[in-house]
Amino acid sequence: SCDILYQLGLSHVWEGHYDIHSTAKDHWFVAYLTNGEGYHNFHHRFPTDYRNGIRWYQWDPSKWVITILARIGMAWDLKRSSKFSILEARLAAENQTLCERVTTITDPHRFAHIKEMLQTHYVTLTQKLAAWETTAQLQSHELQDAAHERIQQAKLDFEIALQEWRALTRSWLREPVYAYAVYAGSDSK
Repeated sequence: SCDILYQLGLSHVWEGHYDIHSTAKDHWFVAYLTNGEGYHNFHHRFPTDYRNGIRWYQWDPSKWVITILARIGMAWDLKRSSKFSILEARLAAENQTLCERVTTITDPHRFAHIKEMLQTHYVTLTQKLAAWETTAQLQSHELQDAAHERIQQAKLDFEIALQEWRALTRSWLREPVYAYAVYAGSDSK
């Protein structure tokens, strides 16, 4: 029955967290029915990663078996996408979704203002993510203690930018007109 569900294309329905233009989507129920194949959007975006479900609780028996085999020495050189690449892909998908949603605005002035505001926030967010990644990659033993503090600060800066991004996306997905009024007023600060 799992093969039938897979052939029916159920892994290509629901949410695309990592690539909204891919027909492959992620859904926990399909993952359960197909033993992990339901996290198909992640697999299409990161095909070299041995996992389909990246969270420990996501139903992906193959991931668990491969992990166990690696721990006992029967599998090696497992490929995992970095948390930074995964975050970057999720943010890019969210940004694409918002940009498509903004195109429904008919007032050209509002459209231009909102598009610029979203782009500015997105660029800031991706810069904070890149700074966090760069800082986290410091590997020198002499700099490790100082690097830990810088990593935590870079992570905090990113988390603040992410909270602002989430507030913006939530308000836009719920009520674009209200979101425009709130964020248009924030430009005058």
